[in-house]
Amino acid sequence: ILSHQTLPQIHIPAGKVSGKWVKLNSPYYIDGQIKIPHSKKLIIEPGVKIIFTGHYKLIVNGILEAKGNEQDSIYFLPSDTSVGWHGIRFIEAEDFSTLEYCVLKYGKTSTPEELKINTKIDLINGTDLSEDFDAEGGAILIEKSNPIITHCLISNNIATLSGGGISVKNYSNPKILF
Repeated sequence: ILSHQTLPQIHIPAGKVSGKWVKLNSPYYIDGQIKIPHSKKLIIEPGVKIIFTGHYKLIVNGILEAKGNEQDSIYFLPSDTSVGWHGIRFIEAEDFSTLEYCVLKYGKTSTPEELKINTKIDLINGTDLSEDFDAEGGAILIEKSNPIITHCLISNNIATLSGGGISVKNYSNPKILF
């Protein structure tokens, strides 16, 4: 009898998320754009790895509580570093989201070509696709939000406009420490 052991893993499709992500089920593969809606909370335990399988983002309107520790960081990474992932977007997020001992690498915003396509679609259809395409904050965009970001490693991120690692705008007051 042959035995085959696999690592635990969870695939998260595009859509709304909340609840608790635990290390036992890690890594979590993100297979589309995900959002924490208003009045919802996502808790991520120390040692969890979140791997984005494409150029997707995590939009936070509710509360994100990702608290790693010195021995066990929380990782936000793409499966393909050439494609990257689209970062965490705190957009009119509720207080008090926290990123503590997190590693955020290889985030990329929309490219100039994607922004041109978005502008054309916007003009043709008259729709607002600004949530789908943005060019600021490769790893983290903070807009009208006040997250606490402490002891995080934010590296190898790219933004088309500003804030390769973090972009803070529009009445935001984040606490960024260490």
